[in-house]
Amino acid sequence: MQNQTMLDFMLVFSDVIDGEYQVTLYNRASLVPVRMRASDAVLLHVISKIPIYIERGLFMRQSAPYEASNTKVAIPLNTLSEDLLKAALEDAIAHEQYEMASTLRDEINRRFPQQKKSNEDNKQ
Repeated sequence: MQNQTMLDFMLVFSDVIDGEYQVTLYNRASLVPVRMRASDAVLLHVISKIPIYIERGLFMRQSAPYEASNTKVAIPLNTLSEDLLKAALEDAIAHEQYEMASTLRDEINRRFPQQKKSNEDNKQ
């Protein structure tokens, strides 16, 4: 048990891929990486107080300037799941927000190119 208390870990949020944050747990002594889900990483932090870090590039991509007059918060598209992207696309079309719909469509096609191909095949 004493050896376990000597362990020194850190959690690093490094990227977002297909709407999922990429998190790695590192043993600081050995730098052995262990991939984990973001929700598990946050829970591990809360329970064991393991420090959480975010890589600068990810932070810069995911951040938005603060403006006191804003009443809404922007959520980066790359953090949305496929289901949320599709729901947002349907909503944008229903509300005639075609520029937003185009952006959402492009994000879906970028992440899921196989669906774009099957949609094109169905049109023919």
